[in-house]
Amino acid sequence: MVDPAHYDFIMTPEEVLASLVELAKRTGLRVRFDEMTSQGGLCMVRGEPLVVLDVRSSVAEQAEILASALSRFGVLPIYLPRSRPRRFALRH
Repeated sequence: MVDPAHYDFIMTPEEVLASLVELAKRTGLRVRFDEMTSQGGLCMVRGEPLVVLDVRSSVAEQAEILASALSRFGVLPIYLPRSRPRRFALRH
């Protein structure tokens, strides 16, 4: 287990997802939560980018999918507080 004292800030999966959704809004990327037959992902609707996330996926999976979509537009999760050596610090 990673020692949390070694890091400046640890976010819950819900906090990570909320931060990513806010970041997406600020960059003009729409995010929608819906029941899907897959985990969701990035798509184009009428020429506009949209990220659809499956409500049945875990919050951590939703955050990973949204972060991946943001990175395709040059927006990286470095805008989030520093955390574990993974893409995010997820506290369960």
